Amino acid sequence: MATKKVSRTKNAGRIVYTLGKGGPSLFDLRTNTREVILLVTGPGMLFDHLEVLTTLSAAAGATARAWQAFTKGIECVANCSNVSKLKIMPELKRSRVGMRVHIALGPIGMYQTELILRVRKRDSTFRKFCDEVFGPPKPAASYSVFLYPAIASGHPEHHHRVTDFGNVPGPAGTNL
Repeated sequence: MATKKVSRTKNAGRIVYTLGKGGPSLFDLRTNTREVILLVTGPGMLFDHLEVLTTLSAAAGATARAWQAFTKGIECVANCSNVSKLKIMPELKRSRVGMRVHIALGPIGMYQTELILRVRKRDSTFRKFCDEVFGPPKPAASYSVFLYPAIASGHPEHHHRVTDFGNVPGPAGTNL
């Protein structure tokens, strides 16, 4: 994944982030911008959804109430060729390790989707918003809030390694 700050006046305050196979797997959402545009190659085939994770523990501020405020404070819109604009609702997921936010990428079968994540407050940035939700960092301490693309599991042919011959079908149904 490559990150590129767009400098045109029309796009000031936005970060454009390309999510594709072989790129970095984490993007720190705690930036000084109000909007992040993700260009997702292979939604549903390469990537199933995005998860929002933090380096904070529940004791340090990543409580269930904070995660609820996070989901209510952002809006997500997917722009894709089949349905034009599609509003995506972030969902809270619970697990043994704690809560996290799950963001869908839009309809399956698209080769590319533009996903726009935006802070609902017009005068805020993701950094300010995260500090409001999770609490400001203590002096000499910092934290991150990451977007993590979850790998799709429904298309195993997209995920084998070059050296992994056991899962690749060979001629006449034999395995290589």
